Amino acid sequence: MKIMFIYSLIFVVIVSGPAQSDVTTNEHTDRIMVYLESEGYEVSGIYRTLLGRVRIMSYGLTTRRDTVVNPNTGEVLMDHKREDYERNQLAIQELKERRLRDDGVARCIGEMGEGY
Repeated sequence: MKIMFIYSLIFVVIVSGPAQSDVTTNEHTDRIMVYLESEGYEVSGIYRTLLGRVRIMSYGLTTRRDTVVNPNTGEVLMDHKREDYERNQLAIQELKERRLRDDGVARCIGEMGEGY
């Protein structure tokens, strides 16, 4: 009896497959993804939750955004933004490097004279 239960459980797991493989987008999720991209976020993943909802993960310059949507109605059930410390530090470092580079270029132009 236990062996039959184990085989049934293994069969269900194999047939159901990974949770993210069966995610299909529809007009509701497409509309939300277009909105996220217009806000400056890059959609990095679309997953199906255990309750059948669609989870859209997206990244901005310094933030990570998780959006959970009901795929049937398009209702946004959760929209959570959080600062991404690593991305924030990379953005700060990039700005510092850009300022140093811009200062160096300005000094070179100044030394060459105005006619250049």
